[in-house]
Amino acid sequence: MPNYFVVNSANDPLYDKALILAQNYQAAQSGVLYRLTTGSQSLVIGGFLLLQITVPANTKKTIYINEVDCGSQGALTLDIFRNATFAAAGTSAVPLNCNSAFSNNSSMTVKWLTSATDPTSGGTLERTLIGTSGFIISLNGASIMTSTTSNLTYYLRITNGGVANNVSLGVSWWELPIGQTLYPNG
Repeated sequence: MPNYFVVNSANDPLYDKALILAQNYQAAQSGVLYRLTTGSQSLVIGGFLLLQITVPANTKKTIYINEVDCGSQGALTLDIFRNATFAAAGTSAVPLNCNSAFSNNSSMTVKWLTSATDPTSGGTLERTLIGTSGFIISLNGASIMTSTTSNLTYYLRITNGGVANNVSLGVSWWELPIGQTLYPNG
């Protein structure tokens, strides 16, 4: 007897996966999914690659982190912080709107930096991953930061392992006005 009810409830794992895919797709279709990368950067032994996304104060936006990725030719540690910073000017990065039909830009400001010493200041460590070639972390909007009266940061730090190495960091997110959802009917 055939099963005509492949997805038969909201508690079904297939339903959950479809909803996650629909969020990413809806964000891209709506022109609110953004992405950026540091590109390949050379690091000395024990060096650092840092990427800081700032949610500017009073922008009235919420960002939903979609995916974090890093690549490496050797050993590395990836740390993800909330509200850590580095004081240096760094290199400004302009997020790419993942839908080329939209000309709107991200409200977030982004900078990255390579350094022989760790310039990280403050923040709360959210997670640490250790590996030899890189990671793709699919958060699917589950890491959320909402604008307040102070700047907030989403901060990524790679610590290079035992040899000089080429590494990269990338991140994607969608952003919406506070209280708005991707789905018009809630």
